[in-house]
Amino acid sequence: SRGDNASGPLVRAGVDWRATDRSTFSFDGVWQYTDAASSLAAGGGTGFDADLGGASIIGTEAITPDVYEEKSIEAGYHFVATRLNVDALARYATYRYEDLTGLPSNRDETGLGFNIGYLLRPRLTLGAIAEVNYRDFTVTDTSERDYRIGAYLTQQLGPQWSWRVDLARYDRNGDGAIQSYNENS
Repeated sequence: SRGDNASGPLVRAGVDWRATDRSTFSFDGVWQYTDAASSLAAGGGTGFDADLGGASIIGTEAITPDVYEEKSIEAGYHFVATRLNVDALARYATYRYEDLTGLPSNRDETGLGFNIGYLLRPRLTLGAIAEVNYRDFTVTDTSERDYRIGAYLTQQLGPQWSWRVDLARYDRNGDGAIQSYNENS
């Protein structure tokens, strides 16, 4: 409806390598044109909230009709022992919007995340999470740094029921027009 056409590759690839009975390495890559609705439907929108100037925000996605080119790579590690589970993830992504008349959202993102869970009893797990995400907005020459630390307790009651309680601290530090933000939840 805007009169322009954009085309490009659609590449999504992932490889998991189970190095031992307890250790798995994963590598994923994406090169695609997408929008926020497609990303959310595919399971995106996890992690930190993005403050993109008035758009509706869910996870890291601004809910707008704007199409953007996404290029991302992720590397992960998963360790499972009798009582201890460890997950680590490193990610780099670029987002380039086709139409910049709305939000100046072109950005580069780098992130790291850790999740450690310890089995207290056969179905009761105590865990801790830590995440950091850096965003550099290329159009406005601003950046933000997001941090999240937290703890959780979860219990599997049966095959289909479980409960979970989380405590988390979010900190966003931005420069320029990006405001800093802190939240306990």
